[in-house]
Amino acid sequence: MKIKEDSKFAWAVVGMIRNKSSSDIKGYVKIKFLNSTGDIVYTTKARVNDGDSFGPGRAASFDYFTEPKNFEGVTDFEVDFVEK
Repeated sequence: MKIKEDSKFAWAVVGMIRNKSSSDIKGYVKIKFLNSTGDIVYTTKARVNDGDSFGPGRAASFDYFTEPKNFEGVTDFEVDFVEK
C-alpha cells in the first residue's frame, strides 16, 4: 500500500489484496488511518477490483481518494478485507 500525492486537492491510498481462498471473492477494504500512537484518526471503505470478483491466488487493487488534510498526523494504515 502507498500514498499518491499527485494533486494538491486529493491524495490517494492505493494497494492490492491477494485472494488466498480456493474460490472467487469480491468485496471491499476498510482502511484505518493511524497516528504514531496507533489511534484511529480517520476510517473509510474502498471497493476492491471495482466491485468485481477475483479468483483464487489472484491479486486485485483498491484506491481511495480524499483531501490531504485527512493525512495529517497519519503514520500508518490498517487494511481489512470484507467479503460481500
